[in-house]
Amino acid sequence: MRRSLIALAMLAGCCPAAPVLAAFPIGGLIGDTAGTLYGTTSGGGPDNIGTVFSIDNMGALTTLASFDGNTGAAPFAGLVRDHTGTLFGTTAAGGAQDFGTVFSLANDGAMTILVNFNGTNGRAPFAGLTLAADGALYGTTASGGAAGHGTLFRLDGVTLTTLLNFTPQTGGPFHNPVTVAPSGLVYGATAAGGTQDRGTLFSVDGSGALTVLANFNGANGDTPVAGVIIDAAGTLYGTTLQGGTAGLGTLFRLDRQGSFTTLVNFDGVNNSRPIGGLIMDAAGTIYGTTSGDSAQSGAGTVFSLSSAGDFSTLVVFDGTIGLRPTGTLHIDAAGTLYGTLSAGGLRGAGSVYSLARTGTLTTLVSFSDPSVPEPGSWLLIIIGFGLVGGAARRQRGLPGRPKRHRPRPSPEPSRGQSAAVAPAAISSLCRCLATAAMPAHLSVRSR
Repeated sequence: MRRSLIALAMLAGCCPAAPVLAAFPIGGLIGDTAGTLYGTTSGGGPDNIGTVFSIDNMGALTTLASFDGNTGAAPFAGLVRDHTGTLFGTTAAGGAQDFGTVFSLANDGAMTILVNFNGTNGRAPFAGLTLAADGALYGTTASGGAAGHGTLFRLDGVTLTTLLNFTPQTGGPFHNPVTVAPSGLVYGATAAGGTQDRGTLFSVDGSGALTVLANFNGANGDTPVAGVIIDAAGTLYGTTLQGGTAGLGTLFRLDRQGSFTTLVNFDGVNNSRPIGGLIMDAAGTIYGTTSGDSAQSGAGTVFSLSSAGDFSTLVVFDGTIGLRPTGTLHIDAAGTLYGTLSAGGLRGAGSVYSLARTGTLTTLVSFSDPSVPEPGSWLLIIIGFGLVGGAARRQRGLPGRPKRHRPRPSPEPSRGQSAAVAPAAISSLCRCLATAAMPAHLSVRSR
């Protein structure tokens, strides 16, 4: 059977690298009470299109599952885990229509495909899932749905319910996961749309009614790509990839009264361009990462922001153990942080690290791949996650801004053809990135 495995960019004619154990961990990590970490890689495995892995508390790496196209391809997000130990995740491509999947992985290693996205119910779930208190899973797709700009969905067992179809006006979530509050309200962010087409914060109730909570305008941030977290008081926290005083991103707060506050303006010296999500410890300290696309910020950072507003850069990566953190951190009971680096490192294809409260940085696993891009080229790919908002603005044209020519949309591919994983804005962005050297596993593979 012929199948086309599409990840981020569509580069026909590229040949995949030889199979490797695992490579390029773009998503974040989760952990269990025994100290075992779980995550995904977007490459590696027999078909070199992604794996699910675990690392025990002794540092032993185990590949729990490898994707083969039918089960999905190119997971770009981390996992969630229920009370039975079953893991759940998404793949951005593969499945019955090559539009991505939602999968579960049981303790015995049995993988079950819960959803095959088909375009109508969504397409290209780049973001990870959120596990609600009632056991339901919530997630987003980057495109597809009624308006072609993505969806917000709820999954009960194998029953998928589309709660919201995003539109050009609302913008789409692209790489943003959602957060489910105890009240049942779903909170999230769109990378574009809103009054300035620079993204929004929103809530959705059980009936699917959308409420826009904030509009980004550049000065207060631009292009949120990491979703939001919520504290016990109902205050939302998140980041934007761009915007702020230096144009290099922000960290913000939105309280229940609707008061929006920029807590940090990233400026290249105190880090720049956060892509991964935030976490908060019991003391109210926020932890996150930046992709570090400036000379001052090296190859990425880990930072903290205390409840009193004290900002600290905990680590500046220099590429030795890896570069470009893009996933959400995990924190254990001792306060040790665990994270992934999406590329670089000892063996060239990213790593998993720990950062103790004492500041000790330890490499737990170095992933390997025989064909990796230059760090600068890989950065273009990662930053491309967030620049979809700008691409969408350029294509649609806004009042008061020069309107640019909108490319003619490509026809919908047939089942046996290469299927684009995103609408015109994302496809346009991918074509721009096609001039850069890309990892082999991100290229089209047909067989």
